Amino acid sequence: MQLTDILADGGEDRLTGRVYLPADELTKDGLMAEDILAGRTDAPVRAVIQHLSIFTRNLYRQAWPGFALLSGTGRAAVGMETLVFRSHLDELERRGFDSVSRTVKPSSG
Repeated sequence: MQLTDILADGGEDRLTGRVYLPADELTKDGLMAEDILAGRTDAPVRAVIQHLSIFTRNLYRQAWPGFALLSGTGRAAVGMETLVFRSHLDELERRGFDSVSRTVKPSSG
């Protein structure tokens, strides 16, 4: 869920001078934090965000069966949060993996 938050809040973080995208993922595509701070939203930046989004979706998919092991209240809370955070990834995908120009919030429709 933390990685989803990092992916969704890129625009807000950039405006406050922070970049939480993993440096090793940025450097794989020849990018640096300064590129994000400069507001780049071109193909290499979007590719990094897309890669991390796919990675995160896979983590949610792998974790889902384990929710059955939680207590009723815990299962409901974690399950609901997972659905909310996955909706952030859905919106990120709809935007073409641009969370640098503005923060991603799920649409209501």
